[in-house]
Amino acid sequence: MKRPNGFTLIELMIVVVIVAILAAVAVPSYQQYVQKARRTEAMSAILSAVTQQEKYFLSNNSYAANNAVLGVGATTGSGDYTLSVSATNIAAIATGKQTSDTQCRQFVYVLETSRMWSETAAGITNPTPDPCWQ
Repeated sequence: MKRPNGFTLIELMIVVVIVAILAAVAVPSYQQYVQKARRTEAMSAILSAVTQQEKYFLSNNSYAANNAVLGVGATTGSGDYTLSVSATNIAAIATGKQTSDTQCRQFVYVLETSRMWSETAAGITNPTPDPCWQ
């Protein structure tokens, strides 16, 4: 007697179910890591703009009023946050896919007090230390 080669339909279906379960677990975790990476990029952009503001302040004895005066781009490198510069603070506001981030949608650095806070889906938070800035 010759034994048939290959896989049965049941064996293939079991493999498909296992792969689907693994994907259901892995995809949300991956998306959280991507959101955290985008947050880090926003914080880095803000801190870079803060450095530029301090340099501007040393030269002009006042803070720059907007992005153009400071020479800072309007978005982060990936475009997931919009940067807003004023004479009192620097903010990064989530745009595009990053608006689905329910924990940290907006980062703000207040220049005169060096205070950092963020806005979540539930509203503005100002704990010390702010969990979004860690």
